[in-house]
Amino acid sequence: MWYEYKDLKNGQVCGIGFEKWDEDNRILWNVCFAIGNSKKQVRGYITGKDTYNLTLQSTGRCGLDGLIWAKDKILEFETLIVPNKLKKNKIIIGGENSKRFHVYEKGLKRFGYIKENVYPFGWYIVKNIT
Repeated sequence: MWYEYKDLKNGQVCGIGFEKWDEDNRILWNVCFAIGNSKKQVRGYITGKDTYNLTLQSTGRCGLDGLIWAKDKILEFETLIVPNKLKKNKIIIGGENSKRFHVYEKGLKRFGYIKENVYPFGWYIVKNIT
């Protein structure tokens, strides 16, 4: 898993992680994004150790700063993916609820992301990287 953090102007921390799911005919890069009160809290959420439960918490009081930073990191990560001739690479982004999902969908649409049912996981915002 690759992850990175940023200190926000309001004293909070945001973090983003990209987890590789290597399957038979595809490689999925699952994106995890969180805003919390400390790096330790965000790291626990992103790595799945979840010592601090941020699931469906409204901890972000930073306006759009965190989301804009996450968008920039996603676009940067796209350039780091090495194409695989045998498997399709996909970046997949979920939302913990429909409100977050629609915000991510709307914000990433102009960068080539679409809503797709990623079997067997469910609905995600997806971009095929070739």
